[in-house]
This record gives sequence, structure tokens and C-alpha cells, in this order.
Amino acid sequence: MKKKITLLALGLLGTCLPLTSCSAGDEIIYMNFKPELTESTWNPIVAKFKEETGIKVNVVTAASGQYESTLRSRLGDRKKPTIFQINGGVGYRNFADYCANDLTDTDFYKKLTRKSEAVIVDNKVKAVPVAIEGYGIIYNKEITKTYKGLTGASDEGKALVDSNGKILAKSYEQLKTLVEDMQTRKSDLGIDGVFSSTGLDDSTSWRITGHLFNLPLYGEVGNSSETPDKLKFTYAPNYKNVLDLYLKNSPDYKDGEIKDAIDKTMKTASSQFATKKTVMIQNGNWATADLTKSSVKKENLDFLPIYSGKLGESFDESKQGLCIGTESYLTVNEQSTAKEKENGIKFLNWLFTGKGQSYVSDSLGFISPFEGQKTPTDVLSAKVFEGFNDSSLNPIPWKFTIVPSTDNQRADLVTSLKKYYNSKMSNESWMDLVINAQKKWEELAKQAKS
Repeated sequence: MKKKITLLALGLLGTCLPLTSCSAGDEIIYMNFKPELTESTWNPIVAKFKEETGIKVNVVTAASGQYESTLRSRLGDRKKPTIFQINGGVGYRNFADYCANDLTDTDFYKKLTRKSEAVIVDNKVKAVPVAIEGYGIIYNKEITKTYKGLTGASDEGKALVDSNGKILAKSYEQLKTLVEDMQTRKSDLGIDGVFSSTGLDDSTSWRITGHLFNLPLYGEVGNSSETPDKLKFTYAPNYKNVLDLYLKNSPDYKDGEIKDAIDKTMKTASSQFATKKTVMIQNGNWATADLTKSSVKKENLDFLPIYSGKLGESFDESKQGLCIGTESYLTVNEQSTAKEKENGIKFLNWLFTGKGQSYVSDSLGFISPFEGQKTPTDVLSAKVFEGFNDSSLNPIPWKFTIVPSTDNQRADLVTSLKKYYNSKMSNESWMDLVINAQKKWEELAKQAKS
């Protein structure tokens, strides 16, 4: 699923769901951020809420690609949205005057499984994630199980895979040991390379410039929702660790050259995995259908965290989880009337932590971050859900939402990465990439404040 820093789609369909009349104080407007969730999806939900509480919910949906512009327009209307979405810390900065003053005392925040996932400014909860997704290294257990049985496989490598093909690596060094040994035995495994191609085409570059970039960014800012004025890029070596591991163990790495990977598409990368030409690919729970449309069975899919080395002195790599987060945070309009705010909170409590909770997974199809939700049926979504709720693991939160201008930052990284690919991954071109990323961040952060 390609991620953008702009808010998820919204151009006004303006669908108000017809319900029985009630007083103006008992009406609220919910600004729906997913255009695929149509009137037919929302009707039974708000009808049930109206039946139980007497409060009318008007759901306003929008067309793809116009959420932010339409939201700005709607916030200027006499009847403003009571509940709307922001996109993390950057979204909060854009709509701070309208975001709730503090949602700390709401049931839906109190029942958030990991409270650090909320947008918190000055110790006040401004917005809460409505749904989560996760990504990491997806691998095919059928092939790793075959590797386990190879007589020529290294003892170190075989020890990192159990008899069912589950990878037991708990660090970057262990992952590197396993991957490099598998690569030397690619003929025995019937593969062209361990990792699917990591290309720089628009359809796939976000995996590197956004999702992989998230790791060094998290190492730098931790759980902060603030956008720093400067990027230190302290953990650029971690970023390079994983990228090089992907590239040097892919079908495109030949005699030190990797430039053929530049134009590889997401379709090609997914096809390599789906046809068992590769064992691993960096992607998320949304990719199940693409990765199993050929010969890979769903039950053979599993997830591994993107180990890159330590991301701070207190960072325990052995407890690292998947990268789990969202770009969808719900808030209550601080400029609504007191009654509207009260009813908006009542609806969110009912839907996400109360009697309406079953609608979240069954009708809306969300992986819910709140206590009491059931495990999704999709195999990769289930792994994300379980990882989010496993208190022994530390999922890496999505921090690319604080990038001052995602499209510009990622485009600049693509330019630098192309030079890196074309230079046989030279140290000089990598240092240029680091310096350029630092300069671009500072430039964009200044623009965002002006």
C-alpha cells in the first residue's frame, strides 16, 4: 500500500445518512476518510447508534485524493465536522486549531493498547489511531523449511530456522548470516535470490524512502510526534545495513552491479515472491493477495521485523517488533459546540470500545488498536494484530508521518539512491546521500514553518 503524507482521500460526496429527526444538539458529522467505505457500509452502524442513543450521525465521505482540501472547506462551514481525521504529527500541525484540546479521559484512548501511538502534544492527547497496519520482512516458510533440510547449509544458518520453516533470527547480524548463506545456496533452493528486487520505480520506491527510512527516523526521534528542524541521520548506517542486504542478495545483484534494480516495479517484486523466485520481500499486511496469487500458499506466509542493528543505547533488538502504525488518526473538533463534542466522543467510545465494536472488524475491516477486538482472519493482518498486542515485543511506530514534506523528501532520496545504485554502492555516493537528506530535511522544515 503506497503511503502518502497527505491525508487519505476525500473529495466531497457529501453523503448524509438519512435517519429520523432529532434536535440540532443531537446531530454530529463524521468525516469519513476511506472512500471505499460507502453509505451502505455506514448505514447500519449509525442506525444502530441512533437506536441506542438517539444521536444522529451524518457521515460525509469524500472522493479519492482530496481529503485535506475538502476538510479545510468543511471546517469553514457553519455545520463543521464533529469528528475528522489527521495524518499524525504533520496533520496536527496543519489543523491544530481544530483538534481536540485533550482526549486523555475518553474511553477509546484509555483502551488503546499502546498509548504511545496517539498524537500527544504537551502531554495532551490530540488524536488517536483509528486503525493500524504493519510491515516488515515477509518470507515464505516453505522455502525456509527446505533450507533447514539442506545438508550443505551452514550450522549457524540452520540454527536460525525451526523445523516448520519459521525464522528465529533476533538481530541484524543473525538475519545477515541466514540471508547470505541462503543466497549461496540459491540453486539448491530453486530461487534467483533471497530478496525480491528493491527498485526505485514510483510503484515501489516508497518501501525504501518511506518504510525503511522509518527505522533511522525512529532511532532519532523515539516516540515524539514533533517534526525536528534538522535531521541528524545518526542511524544512517542502520539504513544502509538493510538496504545493502536487500540489494546484494537479490536477483539483480551481478558482479557488484545493482543498477538494473532502478526500474524494477512493485509488480515485478511481488511476482518474484509469488512465483517462488525469491524467499523474502519487505511489505505489509495489505500485500497478502498479491503475494499468494501464484504458487505461494497463504499459510506459508510469515513476518519478520526489519532488523537493522541497535537504534539507540537502550534499544533491545531481540524484542523488536514489526513496524506498526497508521496515517489515520481521529480527533474531535475543538470548535464544535460542547454538546456536539460530547456526542462525538460518545460515538467514538461506542464504536471502538463499546457495543458497536464488532462493526470495526466485521464491517469496516480495520485492524483495531483498541482492547477487546478479535484477531483478523487474514494471515498477515493477524500477525500485525498479535504483534501489536504482545507486551513482550516493542513494535517500531510509524515516524515517517512527521517528515515535513513526504513527497519532496522521498523524491530527493530517490535521486540520491539512483546515484548509489549506479555507483556500485560506493561509500562516496552513500555519504552524498546522507548529506543531501540532511539538507533537504532542514529546507523542507523551514518551508513548513513559513
